[in-house]
Amino acid sequence: MKTDQKYNFFAAIGFVAIIFSLFTSFTSALLADVKLPDVFASGMVLQRDLPAPVWGWADPQEKITVTIGDQSQTTETNEDGRWQVKLNPLKAANKPTKLIVKGKNEIVLENILVGEVWLCSGQSNMAWTMNKLPDSKADIPSINNVNIRLFQVKHETAQKPVDHLTPTIKWQSAEPKSVTHFSSIGYYFGAKLNEELDVPIGLIDSSWGATRIEPWTTVDGFKSVSIPSVVKLADVKLSEKPNQQQPTALYNKMIHPLTPFAMRGVIWYQGEGNLNDKMIYAEKMKALIAGWRKVFNNAELGFYYVQLAPFRYGNVPTSLPQLWEAQAEVEKQVSKSGMVVINDIGNINDIHPKNKKIVALRLAAQALNKTYGKKEIACESPKFEKLTIDGESVVISFTDVKEFKTRDGKSPDWFEIAGENKEYHKADAVIVDKTKIKLTSDKVSKPVHVRFAWSQIAEPNLRNESDLQLGAFRTDKE
Repeated sequence: MKTDQKYNFFAAIGFVAIIFSLFTSFTSALLADVKLPDVFASGMVLQRDLPAPVWGWADPQEKITVTIGDQSQTTETNEDGRWQVKLNPLKAANKPTKLIVKGKNEIVLENILVGEVWLCSGQSNMAWTMNKLPDSKADIPSINNVNIRLFQVKHETAQKPVDHLTPTIKWQSAEPKSVTHFSSIGYYFGAKLNEELDVPIGLIDSSWGATRIEPWTTVDGFKSVSIPSVVKLADVKLSEKPNQQQPTALYNKMIHPLTPFAMRGVIWYQGEGNLNDKMIYAEKMKALIAGWRKVFNNAELGFYYVQLAPFRYGNVPTSLPQLWEAQAEVEKQVSKSGMVVINDIGNINDIHPKNKKIVALRLAAQALNKTYGKKEIACESPKFEKLTIDGESVVISFTDVKEFKTRDGKSPDWFEIAGENKEYHKADAVIVDKTKIKLTSDKVSKPVHVRFAWSQIAEPNLRNESDLQLGAFRTDKE
């Protein structure tokens, strides 16, 4: 080999060696970088008074230290490069601080607050944004609250639980630009909590219009109930790119990457997509709640939800009342849960009630009363307790009412009574002893059964002293 050729040959080898060395160093550096999930970012709110997990990825057996204020927690990554620490419970703080995560590299998150964190989820009525309705749109220019922070999740699905999601709003302060496309119910709920608790509020909006409950539910959630038709949903095999209605598909991509982020609770507005489920919907809701409480490692996770508004669905008129019945059953069976009735603020020709603020305030009342112990804040609608037959009349007793009234000043409406044949007729209703309702009908001489608002277009007028509506019920359950 000639001298020039030898020189060129060894020079080439040297060049390749240098490139390889640089590539190896660069790759090693990439692998060494500590990484955090998408929900951790500057501007975030950490949950107060609960152990707060912080987790991520780095090289196997890499030492990781997480520091906030004067607290530091250290761990080592496992063989897969995963790590997690739990911060000791933090006190609420509206003075911004830093969260520092250090391994072979260092991540510094700025402007961190400590307060209350809530997840807002469901379908279109939860997803309905501030700019879509006149009343909420009018509020946008005046919103400027650095102690309310917003995080929103992009609509995506996944075949299996994944580590990352795509934020469309990433921990921004509540101001006109950020709230414009944020959940109306979510924002007003958070604003009320901020007003009453005087601590920072973090809101995570992960919702998707027209979706059923099944895609939001975990595999273990389905397995946690006893109804075979629900349990078998755990075995559904998803396609590589599942649609947004397949069981677990939304949980996998839009909820799982948030777990096990510390939070106080969930507000939920969904059910239109499961209209024909009847009482089985109660089991699906129980599955959803059980699954989420497990993955967030919080058996006390609050779960407050909205009973659907009246609407002309155009199919069997009693499908919606039966779904209402299922929704009402959940709060009886699940601790730290509560339902708000909104049969007074809808529009039977519009599936999206216009006044999201009232819905949000009723959800906030549930949370403030049941989660935060503010018992002076009324949150419960009246509930059927028992009926007493008095000759040709029926007297009904209720809980959660000190004094009935009607919102239009007229006699209570939407009551029906029936004899043993279950043929229902409109009943004349009067309020007696402030808290009871007496029913009669000249078409029913021996009343046995009662039902109330048992129609998809029922917009009844009866409410308690706190302006909380009586919800649909019946006494002739099969």
